[in-house]
Amino acid sequence: MDRLAEEWAAHRPAVFGAAYRITGSVADAEDVVQDTWLRAASRGSLDDVRDLRAWLVTVAARRAYDVLGSARARRVDYVGPWLPEPLLTGPDAAEPVLVDDTVGTAMMLVLEELSPPERVAFVLHQAFEVPYERIAEVLGRSAAACRQLASRARRKVAAAEPPKAPRAERDRVLAAFRAAYESGDAAGLLAVLDPDATYTTDGAARSSPPAGS
Repeated sequence: MDRLAEEWAAHRPAVFGAAYRITGSVADAEDVVQDTWLRAASRGSLDDVRDLRAWLVTVAARRAYDVLGSARARRVDYVGPWLPEPLLTGPDAAEPVLVDDTVGTAMMLVLEELSPPERVAFVLHQAFEVPYERIAEVLGRSAAACRQLASRARRKVAAAEPPKAPRAERDRVLAAFRAAYESGDAAGLLAVLDPDATYTTDGAARSSPPAGS
């Protein structure tokens, strides 16, 4: 427990980052972080854990995998586009997170096209370099099967990932995304991303994802 208390602050951003990449939800990611802390604290001893960061990320991924399945089930009847919750990563962000190309809005939308197992395998291996043997524990599959999942996911991401825009353009779109998300203006967001796009929904549908999705 002394080790966990000493190292938790350093590893918490990685735990949150894994959960957010998998669930696409800030609220769900925060819940996963709490569950991961409780799971670690309940062990009593972590002396047998050689790489605490990898262990915590794996625990978080397993929980996030379950949450992802339920979140997708909640969106089955939702009419309209799914949008990941915007993640603030600047100095005013409440939750620091390891930033790389897998936390951008465009990438989160690409990840949504992957199956849950593909998404977990891709995120854990690509962003956190978790070995396939550990990923197999999360997904309940063989290491070879997880390797194939990650490989298939990389091909899909490579085929779907949009070209990288200049930093100024990325900042402009991100600012518009945050403003549109906070106001529930999905039509306005689509107009920023693609002026030729048309937003349609029925009168009962929400213009932003259901809470926690």
